[in-house]
Amino acid sequence: MAIRLANNCINCDHYVDGGICAIHKVMVSGKHTCDSFDMKLSLKNDRNCLSCARFETEHCAHPDHASAGMLCASWAPQAEA
Repeated sequence: MAIRLANNCINCDHYVDGGICAIHKVMVSGKHTCDSFDMKLSLKNDRNCLSCARFETEHCAHPDHASAGMLCASWAPQAEA
């Protein structure tokens, strides 16, 4: 199963520190979403071999086919410090 970013309030551009929705003016959490959802620009949902933590390692499921623009069900996010 591929890991994807959730379309919830925590990943929304309208989410304000402190858990407030700037659009609806209510407390929200990762359990919530709405029709005004707008993915934060700082988050990337660009999943392909180049953004996979397994790319060019012994853990890559398809080393002979892995390349830019390709995606498989074994994709894993790269850790950020």
